[in-house]
Amino acid sequence: MKKQTYDLEERLLEYSVRIIKIVELLNDMLQETEELIKIFVTSIKTAVRQAHGPERSRRAEKKQNR
Repeated sequence: MKKQTYDLEERLLEYSVRIIKIVELLNDMLQETEELIKIFVTSIKTAVRQAHGPERSRRAEKKQNR
């Protein structure tokens, strides 16, 4: 049975590559999550505006925010 030796530098490089791939994946997931949240918020605003009828138009909403 052969004793397997590990090159520390090689192992560190392999782990570094794995970490970089994970970070890239997380960044992609974060961006997608932010986009979905924006869509969800817009949908809620639209539903609220429609539920309150024409008096809650965007113009009326802007006047209230001033």
